[in-house]
Amino acid sequence: MKLNKTSGVSLIEVMGSAFILIIALGALLAVFLQSMTAAKRAECTYNAYAIARNQVERLKALDFGSLAAAAETGTAVNQLGDSDPNGDYARSTTIAPGYSGYANLTQVTVSVYYTFQGVQRPSPVEITTVIYDG
Repeated sequence: MKLNKTSGVSLIEVMGSAFILIIALGALLAVFLQSMTAAKRAECTYNAYAIARNQVERLKALDFGSLAAAAETGTAVNQLGDSDPNGDYARSTTIAPGYSGYANLTQVTVSVYYTFQGVQRPSPVEITTVIYDG
């Protein structure tokens, strides 16, 4: 009786296939981790934008004469924009009265920095608007 030596799979072929599978799974894991990091960064950026937008809306609701008192520098705030010494966001509000030489116009700039993976982002999310007294 003759044995057929060409049938079956050798140990080298199985190990090669397993190695290729491991490389493919590693690549998929890397893509998954990158997408999770990008999603978290986008969430932080959106929250910073919402904090800035809400601050601008609060300032619009103030009496025009009291706008100058709303200036702040590096105030630690939480995700809701409320002052919190342990907040992940830092908000600065700049008030510039007399915009373009008009006493009834005030330029307001709200800048929000956020910390991502233990590092504060170098450029803030920033909203600038002009408030009219009239």
